[in-house]
Amino acid sequence: MESRYQRSVIAKAKRLGALAVKVDASQNGWPDLEILLNGITTHIEMKDDGESPSPLQLAVHEQIRAHGGRVVVMVGKQTLEQVRAAIA
Repeated sequence: MESRYQRSVIAKAKRLGALAVKVDASQNGWPDLEILLNGITTHIEMKDDGESPSPLQLAVHEQIRAHGGRVVVMVGKQTLEQVRAAIA
């Protein structure tokens, strides 16, 4: 189910004019998606309804933020407006 949500967020981000990719990272815990819009990269961790990031994922998110990066956790199906708010 999570992969379906990922595809949906990528499609919606692209509709907003963003460059959006699913990340195939070799580092465990790295966020699922990277979206670039207006020179800003947002890392997105996708979770199924009722799930939350693992401790490892949360630690990686903090490392990204410590370096000035943006990380957003999205749970379940997202509307176009939710995607816009996350990447704007």
